[in-house]
Amino acid sequence: MTASIVLAVVAAASQERGNNRQKYSESLLVAPSAKNPNYLSYPDGRQQVTYTAEIPYPAEDVLAFLKTELEKRGWKPLPENYFNPGTPSSLQRGWIFVEDHTQQPWTGSYGWGAEWENSAHDLTEYSLRYDAPDNSTRNLKNLQVIALFIPADIAAKMKHSVEPKNQTRPDKSR
Repeated sequence: MTASIVLAVVAAASQERGNNRQKYSESLLVAPSAKNPNYLSYPDGRQQVTYTAEIPYPAEDVLAFLKTELEKRGWKPLPENYFNPGTPSSLQRGWIFVEDHTQQPWTGSYGWGAEWENSAHDLTEYSLRYDAPDNSTRNLKNLQVIALFIPADIAAKMKHSVEPKNQTRPDKSR
């Protein structure tokens, strides 16, 4: 086995799955209508919860719950995507429609995503999605939620790794 394969196996083995809520960040909220929440912990300190809910589009009750509860816990909404400055969050722009042309016939999804930051500069990110087989909001009710908690130091490293490198170089031909 190569070192990278061994590290991948160790990392996968150290992930904790299950419904034991006690070990996870208070920012990982599970909506009252949620089904089957699944918690996951990564070796670098990131944590996540995923779940589904049967709630009609545009999930106004779930969004209100998330905003209210995060605010109560001291989390501040970010107006832009932390990793892509200049891209407004769904708190600003609302739901978006994304086409998936990897399948035939192509399908689409309605997505919503936003991030919050606490006083320690930890991040929590919420991604909500409805798959739309007929590419409309008609009869959408199967909401998928992914919530991610990212410690401040890991968020900073991740942001640094996606920052564009300085593309301009001095012209040495002069």
